Amino acid sequence: MKKVVTTVAALVAGTMAFAISYKNNTYQKLADEYAKKAQTALDYGEYEKAEEYAQKAEENAALSEAYVKKMLARADAEEAMNKASKRIAYAKTIDADKNFPMAFSSAQEAYASAETDFAKEDYASATVYANKVLEALADIREVTPLPKYYVVRPWADTKDCYWNISGRHYVYNNPLLWENLYQANKTKMPRPNDPNLIHPGMKMEIPSITGEYRDGVYSPSKSYDAYSAAKSAPKPAPAPVVETVKTEETPVKEASAAEEKTVAPVEEQSVETAEKEAPASLLDSTSKEAEKETEVPKVSTAPSTATKSSTIDAK
Repeated sequence: MKKVVTTVAALVAGTMAFAISYKNNTYQKLADEYAKKAQTALDYGEYEKAEEYAQKAEENAALSEAYVKKMLARADAEEAMNKASKRIAYAKTIDADKNFPMAFSSAQEAYASAETDFAKEDYASATVYANKVLEALADIREVTPLPKYYVVRPWADTKDCYWNISGRHYVYNNPLLWENLYQANKTKMPRPNDPNLIHPGMKMEIPSITGEYRDGVYSPSKSYDAYSAAKSAPKPAPAPVVETVKTEETPVKEASAAEEKTVAPVEEQSVETAEKEAPASLLDSTSKEAEKETEVPKVSTAPSTATKSSTIDAK
């Protein structure tokens, strides 16, 4: 009987406290009701009923506690997701999806996972994902996008040429990438095949090479972040576009490669035997052809630095 009295007393005190804080909790109301019945039965000496009511009160009190924890977790998740949603909305207003594509994409993925887990009532996980949104977008800020166009200025003032322009921090931050500019703008040049000849006033396009966002015309009065492939889309920067010129030798090389594939299975005789059996004229022509095929192609270099009075030439 002492156990019943202690249990009932604890349940009454506990249920009263829960009832004050969570009045709409059905489980708590039932626990409170059974606790009172248990107390009444105890007062009248109906110990079996008191024990039965006390047990039901205890069961409902446990359900109430679980319900309360669940609602608190839900409230935490809702608060975290609300903050995450507002942060994503702010990110869109400052074009973070373009200026910080990796961070923005990561935030969107995390928020989608938060919504999925919230729908499954896994509120703890939803809160974790919502906080990941805030972490992903913690460093975003309003920035001036890198310029998409550049107006060529006089050589005497700025030493404008493909090489120098490419090396500027708001373009590619690397002069070796100058051919990307040349290939994108060669049709605007008076002599398309001559990268050394660009005119002041020419509106040059600066193509995106690693997914970086570019917009507007370069202005000396604006402050630009330095171009960096690491800040762009998670794709390796492609090699500079190099114009290739097909020659008449190309089909010959392809035919030669095809012939080598055809005769490959029967090449079991030694080099010395082959040289003895082959005519001298054939050996000479084969040697010369091999020399042609093993020539190393020339690597593209920067345009020459020759200048002209009416034009702006490259370095």
